[in-house]
Amino acid sequence: MSDLEFFFVVLAAFYLWECAGWVSIGGMALVRWWGRWSFLAQPVGNHRGGFVLAQPFPPLGSLHVLAPLPVSLSPEGVLAYVATTTSRSGRPFQTGRFVAWNEIQSVAARRKVIRVNGARMVTTPSTTYARWLANELQTLAKLQPEQRTKAIQQFIQARFDESRIRQLTTSLADRLQPVRWLANLLLVVVFVVAPLVIWSRGLVSTWHFLLAGTFLTSGALAVLFWRAHREFFPSAEDERFSHGLMIALFPAAAIRAGDALSRPLLETFHPLAAALGLCHPTEFKQLARRLLLDMEHPALPLPTAHDPKLAALELWSRGATLEAARALVQRGGLNHAELTCPPVPAEACCRAYCPRCHAQFIIIEATCGDCGRMPVVQF
Repeated sequence: MSDLEFFFVVLAAFYLWECAGWVSIGGMALVRWWGRWSFLAQPVGNHRGGFVLAQPFPPLGSLHVLAPLPVSLSPEGVLAYVATTTSRSGRPFQTGRFVAWNEIQSVAARRKVIRVNGARMVTTPSTTYARWLANELQTLAKLQPEQRTKAIQQFIQARFDESRIRQLTTSLADRLQPVRWLANLLLVVVFVVAPLVIWSRGLVSTWHFLLAGTFLTSGALAVLFWRAHREFFPSAEDERFSHGLMIALFPAAAIRAGDALSRPLLETFHPLAAALGLCHPTEFKQLARRLLLDMEHPALPLPTAHDPKLAALELWSRGATLEAARALVQRGGLNHAELTCPPVPAEACCRAYCPRCHAQFIIIEATCGDCGRMPVVQF
């Protein structure tokens, strides 16, 4: 292999790396390759999270990373623990710290970590998510107690606003149209046109034209990215600068400029709301069933069980989330009671089932190991 061939192999490897998106444990990713519908991508990784691959070929598709709310909210305070999970990989690490609203003096986001009164509260999937959640917690802490209950309910319901999701994705698609055209053009130039031109005409007589064309296109993509990012994420100045610089200087990053905009666009919404607008109805139905069952019967053990105060707080927050999720499912044309109804015995010997995952058992006194040794329910 010549040095030039090795260069293109390395460049292709870097490009595939740019196509990969990191999803923290507990999170989800919606990926669209070809066609209208996105699909739920299963991350490949370890106990901290995994990578999902965005569409590496034209027309490049889209990638949305969705994050669960890492805190439980109630009129009494905020708890850094959530019993439910949107991922099959289990719950992420949670501090379990509780702070009453009247004890909150300061809320600060430092990179991905939110600190309350100077002490670490939660670690979020991204810096933009950390800033958003810190601002929301500050707003709730400043409210009067009689206003806070309704404000928390509205905050939870806003995470299930599928109409807002459709509005954001439509607006972003309009802004991304020129970005997609230039990104696809740059992909063809870098991995098709450039090798053919160098092979037929030689590197010495063509490198300056190829280099100029590549960086002109990357520069145009950086300008378009900067404008769109400032519109959708006005407070994310550090991310805008770092991504914009990478796009301007590195062709592999420039081709994936659209992902840098779409990846954090919906991270503050509940994954179920995003799935309603972006996924096929069949996949939305399957996800709705799994998440509703998890909200009704979270996996054991529950660390809050030993403290009645914290258990009541977590139950209140989960109940408000479940109510918003059921309303969303209803708006999606489904009946939540039918989705979560007990399964039909698969065989005559099946006598019980797990209320969370609906696995079936022949022993009534059994427990479900996949759900934290949850007691089964008799048919």
